[in-house]
Amino acid sequence: MNIWLTVKELSNELQYSEQYVRYLIAGRSRKYGDRTRKESPKINEKYIRKITNGRRVKYLIHSSILETLK
Repeated sequence: MNIWLTVKELSNELQYSEQYVRYLIAGRSRKYGDRTRKESPKINEKYIRKITNGRRVKYLIHSSILETLK
């Protein structure tokens, strides 16, 4: 079965915030004094589809990642 979920659907399914799901997808930048370090993403790129529409970015996450994150 090949089901793709949006960030909102995945956050509702896992009971996480949308902001935390986006962090799992992209990692985040942390500032340490005079340098910035990027944390690596927590979800493998092969489970994510990135769709851009102008400046907006929409992520679709494969449903098989649900079991891994639970």
